[in-house]
Amino acid sequence: MKFIELVDISELRELCNSFTALTDAATAILDLEGNILIATGWKDICTRFHRVNPKTACRCLESDTVLAGQLKRGEPYNVYQCKNGLIDVAVPITVGDEHVANFFTGQFFFEPPDRDYFIHQAEEFGFDKTAYLDALNRVPVFTEDQVKAMMNFFSRLARLIGEMGLARKRLEEVNMELRKHQGHLEELVRERTAGLVKAQKKAETANRAKSVFLANMSHELRTPLNAVLGFSRLMQNDRQATAEQKEYLTIINRSGEHLLNLINNVLDISKIEAGHVTLEESPLDLYQLAQELKSLMYARAFEKELGFTLEQSPDLPRQVVVDGGKLRQILINLIGNAIKYTAQGRVTVKIDAEQLQIDEWKKDAVPDQATLCKLRFSIGDTGPGIRVEDRERIFLPFVQLEDRPSTEVGTGLGLAICKQYVELMGGTIRAAGEPGRGAVFHVALPVVVLSSEAIPAEARHSRVLGLAEGQPHYRLLIAEDQPENRLLLRRLLEPFGFELREAVNGQEAVDIAAQWRPHLIWMDIRMPFMDGLEATRQIKGGEAGAQIKVIAITAHALEEERRAILAAGCDDCIRKPYKDVEILDTLANHLGVRFTYAEETSSVAVASSLNMAALTGMPGELRHDLEHALVRLDSSAVHRAIEAIRVRQPALADALAAVARDLQFGQMLRMLRAAQNDAGKEDEICLKP
Repeated sequence: MKFIELVDISELRELCNSFTALTDAATAILDLEGNILIATGWKDICTRFHRVNPKTACRCLESDTVLAGQLKRGEPYNVYQCKNGLIDVAVPITVGDEHVANFFTGQFFFEPPDRDYFIHQAEEFGFDKTAYLDALNRVPVFTEDQVKAMMNFFSRLARLIGEMGLARKRLEEVNMELRKHQGHLEELVRERTAGLVKAQKKAETANRAKSVFLANMSHELRTPLNAVLGFSRLMQNDRQATAEQKEYLTIINRSGEHLLNLINNVLDISKIEAGHVTLEESPLDLYQLAQELKSLMYARAFEKELGFTLEQSPDLPRQVVVDGGKLRQILINLIGNAIKYTAQGRVTVKIDAEQLQIDEWKKDAVPDQATLCKLRFSIGDTGPGIRVEDRERIFLPFVQLEDRPSTEVGTGLGLAICKQYVELMGGTIRAAGEPGRGAVFHVALPVVVLSSEAIPAEARHSRVLGLAEGQPHYRLLIAEDQPENRLLLRRLLEPFGFELREAVNGQEAVDIAAQWRPHLIWMDIRMPFMDGLEATRQIKGGEAGAQIKVIAITAHALEEERRAILAAGCDDCIRKPYKDVEILDTLANHLGVRFTYAEETSSVAVASSLNMAALTGMPGELRHDLEHALVRLDSSAVHRAIEAIRVRQPALADALAAVARDLQFGQMLRMLRAAQNDAGKEDEICLKP
């Protein structure tokens, strides 16, 4: 191979010129035939004297020969002192395994030169002594460490040059191969096309297999989770449970709900890939959402010794219509990322709202007694920040920033899912921040705000007491193969006096329905011997099938499965894990069952009756603890502070508990501070967690 044919000599010459300008060292590249391809920074003592005089030029040639000869024997580099007194260095340039050229530097000293030696040379070879010694003075002197550093540079440069040459060689070989097969290009295209079609079919098969796998895994996880959440809720409603036990049960419930959200998220990823994502809008309590976020994320931040603040605007609406599941996932992903990538400092979440005009939205999408607003969420951190060029790229699937620690790398799907969900909900999401100064994610979502009159009645009922008088005696059949799930439904329904029977498979359900004729059947779908779908078809096709309501209770979560369930004849479908209110609402909707509720005094009415004098008379330490908990939106700490007040002021504690139960933390905080001003006291509130 000819080295000059493999590399861009002009680019290498510029590189060598730059090196000479920085170090004052001479460079040269010679091919194996001795042709000088590049020469920069050569010293006058060589060009005007040593290489001009025939005798000293022979010494120069000897130096070149010795250096090149050493390299041919496989030496990585060679250092040689020319007989003219100067130091020269050579490094081989290889392309692949082939030695094609040599890289030289030299014309320097390791230590100040012996001037007497060079005066003697000037006299011996007839050089102009003054001009010769002046040229000698301009020869650089390098230490051995400097030369080692230069040799490291030259070795790397030689390797780079060789790789460039090899790449060029291989490119030429590829081009030759392409030209050689140009006549067969059409055949190759046909073969590739057929291969792509085959690969697409394999991908579709794999995608279907993945969907089946996700659906099965979802079913297997939802079934035990239904029992965990169901029994913990039953225990929460037990009046004999202590406050501490209820707090633990609340933690179990929240953790179970979080696990359920994770399961749903896995399914949502599959839906996004298939383009089957839809909105499931329903009323959402924003105050409760803020508490859930605080409870979930505070612990994560605390483990990393990070500060965590959630700032909620006093004007934030309470009830809005939105896809709560997707909103939770968006916020949990963004806050989780902020905590994950922040090594020290704090994470701050701000939530506020801006009112919108009705004409900014579809009028038919806004119910009566409702308004519109734009929810704004800001999630900021003190982490590594985001470069401007990455602010859009991070929302692409599977994109991960290179500057993140390997221990913190995720799947690269979280932000892509967030963006898809936000845009599906009609909102916007953007990233801000600078490297080294943290990042901020801004989310804006238009939502319908429900007035207190528009909030569904069941959302305002506190607890179901029993059945209203004057109703039929209802017969309910529980068809479920899992004993713990049968027990859960029985424990939920028994207190209301329903007549209950159980079936452990679809065939038993068909037989009992034919003989006993229940008013409603809770039908599990996946059961042995006969599944719930076939059992429903047979029951609905029987003599009394039209009068029997069949409600599917299933761990299947995909929308196409729901359609198949309804097509089989089921009147409705409830997904596991379910809440007790879903079961009771279904009885009300399909059988007309009427319940009685324990109505509680609203937090607004209780708050208006709070005695300002009692608040003012609270001990400063108790008031400080309560205010500190309210500022941090810590519901557990609020509960503990109220219980501490109960020891001294039971009536005041009852009133405060009613307000706290409705999560009116902002209202309670304003009342406390008003009472504090009346008392003329100023307590410092620490905002750090």
